[in-house]
Amino acid sequence: MNKRNIHTIEKSVSSVNRLSDQASLAFNQMLSNLRLSISLRITINYCRMLLKSAMIIWLIFSCVFAWVAWLNTNNQADLATDRLRIALESNQAYDPVLPEDLSRIRILDPAGQIYFSNWYTDEEFEGFWPQGTDWPFSLDVGRRFASLQTTRFVTVGLDRWQMDFSYNSSEWLVLYLAAVMGLMAVDTFRMIYFLIRSKKLNQAVLKPIDEIAQTSRIITAENLGQRINIHGTKNELKDLALVINGLLDRLESAYNSQKQFVSDASHELRTPIAVIQGYAGLLERWGKSDPAVTEEALSAIVNEATNMQKLVENLLFLARHDKQTWKLTLSPVLVHDLVEEIAKDTEVIAVRHQVKVGPLEESVIMADKNALKQALRIFADNSMKYTPEDGQIGFSCRREGPWVVMTVWDTGQGVSKDDLSKIFDRFYRADPSRNSGSEGHGYGLGLSIAKIIVSAHGGKIRVRSTPGAGSEFSILLKRALE
Repeated sequence: MNKRNIHTIEKSVSSVNRLSDQASLAFNQMLSNLRLSISLRITINYCRMLLKSAMIIWLIFSCVFAWVAWLNTNNQADLATDRLRIALESNQAYDPVLPEDLSRIRILDPAGQIYFSNWYTDEEFEGFWPQGTDWPFSLDVGRRFASLQTTRFVTVGLDRWQMDFSYNSSEWLVLYLAAVMGLMAVDTFRMIYFLIRSKKLNQAVLKPIDEIAQTSRIITAENLGQRINIHGTKNELKDLALVINGLLDRLESAYNSQKQFVSDASHELRTPIAVIQGYAGLLERWGKSDPAVTEEALSAIVNEATNMQKLVENLLFLARHDKQTWKLTLSPVLVHDLVEEIAKDTEVIAVRHQVKVGPLEESVIMADKNALKQALRIFADNSMKYTPEDGQIGFSCRREGPWVVMTVWDTGQGVSKDDLSKIFDRFYRADPSRNSGSEGHGYGLGLSIAKIIVSAHGGKIRVRSTPGAGSEFSILLKRALE
């Protein structure tokens, strides 16, 4: 196969693909045009309901009309029957006086012979529908005649007489058809009127939805404070607007929290990175010839790298929590053993502080031991940071009703009342300057992580603090059945 043939085939395939894409686009556009708008759906639904209500009204009207006509027929038949009974009981000749509407009557004696009859002939009955005597209603469309039939029995002594009546209901049928046509005309007019005026009527109904859509279009990340106007709206659309406004409130809060989180994380990472860069430059310029500079630079770099590692680990913990991928592994935990273990670890680290332990009451809880240990260590680390040398750090656990209370207390700087409500916020530090001279300065994430851990266990944190006299952080968790 030469290059010319290959080029021709490729061109043909390309043309087929292009034609296929155009056909697919046209088909999708056609399907899109067939989609019913809300306005059209409202119109169709209204017409459907109107037609349904018209059928119900017609059915009720037909039943009432038929009942009235049937009741009138039976009343006339009862009157004729009473006259026959009176005539037979008094042995008088019966001369039926028929009302104008009671057009036909047939009387059969006890032997089944016709006593009196002006009933329909076979020729007249041929035009009736339906055929047969079991039907109470007959209709002759050609002669525009309708009748209602009923039968009565008269017993005189041992003799039983039969009376068949036919009630001329043509005028009733004409009246019924006129009423039905009137109803149909009214409903048809209503449907046509609504179809013609549906656009304007639906605009008034859907105006709040248009306002919601217009407001939603102008809301962006830079304009999350915009809200849907709910004044003057007192129907279900107000509830929809309130729900959307609530959603926007939550989105704005989450977005602002995310922006603040990224800003704070960037700020906290900037300092150790700048320190590492500075000491790396110092090491590059003079480290080769001065061992003291090399030792100082390496020590500072290792220290800042360790701090950055802790910060990144905390950020990863918070990220897993926000994405709801952080899970607890619950198991029975002896609280007194856990608190005693944290106290011993602190005693090894806090060589310049006095560590107090007790009382330690025995209790069992269902918890994630490692996560709970992390929360207690956060409180212990804060106590070591903010408690001066020779100050006291204490650990205890006791029962309070159904709760077990694990407490870490100290005689350090304490927290002011204004800061107590904010100390669990991410990256919040009541007095950043007080950490500047400490070796293990924090990033304001520890307490927020501790709160997440305790909340995940269904517990709560209680804080008591007096500026200059120390702080007491307690974790309250439900005791397990023992």
